[in-house]
Order: sequence, then C-alpha cells, then structure tokens
Amino acid sequence: MHDILPIFVTDGGEDWYDVAEKGAKLPISRPEDFGSVIAGTRSPDYVSTEEMALDYLPAGKFFVSNDHAATYPIAIRHEMAAFAQEDPVGLSLVVFDAHLDIYPQDQDSGLTKATVFRVLDEKEFIEKIIFVGTRASEELILREHNRKVAEYNRQFAKDWREGGTFEEMGAQVQIIPADEIKDFADGLEKALALCNPENRVGIDVDLDAFEKIDAVQYEEKFGEQLEKFAEERIAFAKKNKIGLDEGKIREIRDYAQFATNEMAEKGIPAKLDRAKIAACFEALGDRLAFLHVTEYEQEKDGKGKVAKLVSELFEAASEGMAAASNKPEKENEEDDE
Repeated sequence: MHDILPIFVTDGGEDWYDVAEKGAKLPISRPEDFGSVIAGTRSPDYVSTEEMALDYLPAGKFFVSNDHAATYPIAIRHEMAAFAQEDPVGLSLVVFDAHLDIYPQDQDSGLTKATVFRVLDEKEFIEKIIFVGTRASEELILREHNRKVAEYNRQFAKDWREGGTFEEMGAQVQIIPADEIKDFADGLEKALALCNPENRVGIDVDLDAFEKIDAVQYEEKFGEQLEKFAEERIAFAKKNKIGLDEGKIREIRDYAQFATNEMAEKGIPAKLDRAKIAACFEALGDRLAFLHVTEYEQEKDGKGKVAKLVSELFEAASEGMAAASNKPEKENEEDDE
C-alpha cells in the first residue's frame, strides 16, 4: 500500500505571464478526483497557494501534485519535525526537473512553481539542492558551459545570466544535466551519492524532466501555448480597453522561442529501471523525508500513460522502503542463529 496523498493547487499556474491590468494565468483544469488514476492514492487535498504558505502541513511520505509550489509545505513539515529534535537534522533535496526553480520572488510573485526553492532557501534548513535532468539551455542561465544548444538560447540565457536572474543561494546548488545521465535510476544514484549522509533526503520529481511526455504544462508545444496566450491577452486588453504591458508581451514571445528550443533538447527517457530505483530507496531507508511527483495534469493524460509511469515510480519506492524496514529483523534472525 503506497498511501500517496494527491495535492491539487487550486490557483496554480504561471504568475510570470501577467500582462494586462487584471493579470492572467495559463489555464489549469481541476478534476474532482485528482490523483485517482494513480495506484495507491487516497482522497485529494485541494489547497490554495496562500493556504500552503500559511498553515497547510500535509502528512505522509508520498505525494503527487499538479504544481511544484506544493513542495513548500511538504518540506516545511520536515523542517518543523527536524528542529523539534534535540539534534536537528538537515535536508538535502534531489530535484528532477527540466528547469531550475530558484527564480527570484518579488512582491507580485511570492510562492510559485518557479520560486519554490528560493522561498524554501530563506528558511535556512536545506543544506544542498541537487537538480537532476536539467536541460542544457536552462543550465546556461545559471552558469556557462560548452554543450550544444541553439544559438538563440545561448544568447537569451546569457542575457538572463548577466542580468542576475539566479541570485546566490544559501543552500549549495549542484546540477546533473539531462545529457549526462542514462535514465532516471542513473540520475538518482548519482544525486544520492552527492547528498550528505547525515542528512535526510527529499526527492522531488517534476514530470517535465522526462522526454516527450504528455500531461505536463512544459512539453514540446509549450512555446505554441505561450504564443496563443499572448494573442488572447492582447485581444482581452483591447476589448476591455485596459492597459497592456507591451514589454511583457515581447518577453513572453522571446521566452516562447527559448522554451520551444529548450524542450526539444535531451531530457530523461520516460522509462524506469524499477530494480535500481528500489535499491536506491532501500539504501535511503529512514533517511527519506519524502517523495513528491509534481506538475501532473490529469486532464491531459487521456490514455493514462503518465499515470502508469508515476504509479511505477511509487511502486519501486515502496518496494525499496519495505526492504529497508525488513533489514533489522533479518539481521537479528541471523544473529540468533
């Protein structure tokens, strides 16, 4: 029994794309049975970003959500438990994500999917964040490298990097790029080897880290979605005779091109080596703080392929955790003999 808690962020979406006086977000669909297509889930929680930032503390170790901002209350619950102990234990985060969600927050953005790790970093209990499966163009926003990317993206990333998009973090940030790992299990093994063995470990899996996957917002046609969105917001502003941020429209269109190129880059193959994944979780044992799979858009998953992938991941993790819990009992039996 996996006992997975589905969390649906009711106001999730893209705050970054506010362009008219009243602002807007890319639309999200709210299924009344969010998470039910994934094996081992319980009844879902429907919460707002404000609730998550204030007093929402989800219980358990396994979670699935529609928005990466849900990592905030999941990790905060660990902080509260850790610092209630006489000897507080730090947290290392392993984050599978095509993007680096350490974008700066401002008065307008606050807690979002793009700023979640920046907001958590301010709490000063996360020692290290290891991003796994980051696309080559995204990494260029943080640091230079010579791996192949479209020239447009190289210049776009340079402008953002030199503009200070990613400010220094309190936590140590490391990257294991998508084009330097074979598959999910390989990335997980490499990331866990970089974690402080004294720390507990939280594992976050943004589904857009996988290649050619449906049921996520950031997929191969994301750039087209942004272009359509920009046209809709221009029409909205004209119809209602309200102000339009022309600079933001240009920014959206520039980013649309960047995103189209970025999502065509190598990601993680959408297949799982269950045995190796289970072995990783067995090795973690009680050090696992949580496993959170996020950015799942259930309404787009008509054939259930992504639900199957997510279910397999939780099954492998459960197998590993069960094996870890049985270890002391087996060792004791051998000692008795």
